[in-house]
Amino acid sequence: MKHIHFIAITIFFTAILLGVFLLSRLTATPAHLSNAGSIELLQQNILLQSASFNRLQFNGVDSATGINGTRSAMKDIFNERRLALRFNETNCDVCVETELQALRKLGQSIGAGNIVILASYASQRDFKIVCRTYGINFPAYNILPDAVSSPVEEANRPYLFVTDSTLLAGYLFVPSKELPKISEAYYRMVSQLWNVQTDRNVQTAPANVEPTDLHIDSHTYRFGTLHAGDDATATFTIANTGKSPLLLQEVQATCGCTVPEWSRQPVPPGQTVIVKLKYDTKITGIFSKKAFIFSNAAGSPHGVTISGEVVGEEIQGKR
Repeated sequence: MKHIHFIAITIFFTAILLGVFLLSRLTATPAHLSNAGSIELLQQNILLQSASFNRLQFNGVDSATGINGTRSAMKDIFNERRLALRFNETNCDVCVETELQALRKLGQSIGAGNIVILASYASQRDFKIVCRTYGINFPAYNILPDAVSSPVEEANRPYLFVTDSTLLAGYLFVPSKELPKISEAYYRMVSQLWNVQTDRNVQTAPANVEPTDLHIDSHTYRFGTLHAGDDATATFTIANTGKSPLLLQEVQATCGCTVPEWSRQPVPPGQTVIVKLKYDTKITGIFSKKAFIFSNAAGSPHGVTISGEVVGEEIQGKR
């Protein structure tokens, strides 16, 4: 009996180590992923990382150096709300360029002056060369590598955040060039902070939007067993538990088989709003799909999950 228990325990821990190894490979080499399931896993992982990096602090830094060598106070650089791209000399060049291209497009709608580059290079000369190489046309500043304290710095990737004269960062996001749709959702969301109408027919957020808090009744919805062609719509009730209006700016599903639906209207404090996720039951088999709710609430984005199993074949003509 003890021998059997030993074998079972050995198999259990071997499975765990194998799972950790495979996940690390997926995260480390996204360019080599070839199947939709692996891409979705990585996509969820990147967003979950983004949601957890909700703290950023400037370590006593009160000024930064511009391209021309002039020192500017941080509160002057961020005298109004600004979207900042943060990167350093060890970051992937392609990753940085990918975000700069997206920011150039975004700058056409929110104004290039509302976008700030906050880089860290050992020498001012290297910083100027990099800005020239990238063709940066935004206000750009160089700060010491250890000037920012946040778990997101340890990811060694370019990232974005929004801040103002308070120097309190929000809307932290770690993009991935392999997952452009998630980045597009993020840029659509932050563009609304400047009262900019996006390519979707949505109500934009007022320019003076204030942060709030939310509570989701349940982060998971289990359908159980469904038949092909059945309607599979999950509902999540979200309460505004803060003191400012809640704005659901984007709901991004990690798979095209899941279609989100939500209200763009501001939700007053104490009120609730429904987010719906509709799954395509033409696809048979076991499923577990995630969606992320971007909002002006602390901890955004918030993840929700739907799961179940679709069996049988779709009945022709069934709705």
